[in-house]
Amino acid sequence: MTTNQNTKHVQQPRILNQAELDARIEKAVNQYKNSHASCRRVEKGILLALIKEVLELVEQGYKFNEDLPCLVTHGGLMCYLKKPDAMQEAAIEVIKADVEAKIKEEIEAHNKAHSDVHIKAHS
Repeated sequence: MTTNQNTKHVQQPRILNQAELDARIEKAVNQYKNSHASCRRVEKGILLALIKEVLELVEQGYKFNEDLPCLVTHGGLMCYLKKPDAMQEAAIEVIKADVEAKIKEEIEAHNKAHSDVHIKAHS
């Protein structure tokens, strides 16, 4: 048996790839922006109450979400308003931090698993 046949290939440690991180962040942010999480649902039993609350929220920076329906439900009327930009930006910053923490945990777990294999191979 030759020396090359007796050795195992050792994988290089995985490092943080900025392009991969940016792609994951972009995907998570887009999912947030296109979800109910970026909105506030307003549901009232009568039209006047719905209009009153919508106007109050619009004054606070909320905007109509044209991608989600306004509905007549069994309980009354319902619509979705996009959260104010500042509120969405705060949520996006949390999302970015969560995505970065998750990818760093994945890298750490990957590197630990491969370093354990390397240690066992040389024991």
